[in-house]
Amino acid sequence: MYDITQSCCYWLVTLSAKLLKTNNYCEAFHRAQQRLIQMDHPSIWKFIKGLQVSAKNTNFVIETLIAGNNPPQMKGLYRRINTNIETIVADYANRTFENYLRGIAHKISICKSYLGNCTE
Repeated sequence: MYDITQSCCYWLVTLSAKLLKTNNYCEAFHRAQQRLIQMDHPSIWKFIKGLQVSAKNTNFVIETLIAGNNPPQMKGLYRRINTNIETIVADYANRTFENYLRGIAHKISICKSYLGNCTE
């Protein structure tokens, strides 16, 4: 008989391991908040005010993009990653679906691990 509790435990352990990792988005948000608030341990009111200012700035950027303005220029690493992924996407018809996904995943992992060596 199938034991669902073991599957749930495996899923929760796997999910919690993935959720505990930080990524560039979290670190960038944290750095931006620190720059905005300009203190290490703000009071709750200063923290809320910082979040409100951050939300206002984000809404302004979204509105300028909706109005048709160009997004900010990407860093060189991410431009190279995008160019390499576009090459793989253009070759989609000549690949199996599995190889297509592997190619994209491999390119992203190689580029990020070598921080800029995206010419392979």
